[in-house]
Amino acid sequence: MSLVTIDQLTHPDALLVEHDTREGVTARRNILIGLWAARRLGLSGPAAEAYAWRVHFSDRAEPGHDGVIVKVAADVSDH
Repeated sequence: MSLVTIDQLTHPDALLVEHDTREGVTARRNILIGLWAARRLGLSGPAAEAYAWRVHFSDRAEPGHDGVIVKVAADVSDH
């Protein structure tokens, strides 16, 4: 398994057939939500990327998308 950069996940061509797996689409969704939330929190650059990865990995704590929603909602409401 190779690591994927945020640039690869957010590139417009990221949903080509070779990347169009359930895990790939979920990772892309999580990263994009994380980047959106990072902007709302005033983060940019490496801090925004790090936050987006934390959002993505929060999805691994629980099955389904609830982990992402809980994390982003809590962080935005605390801000």
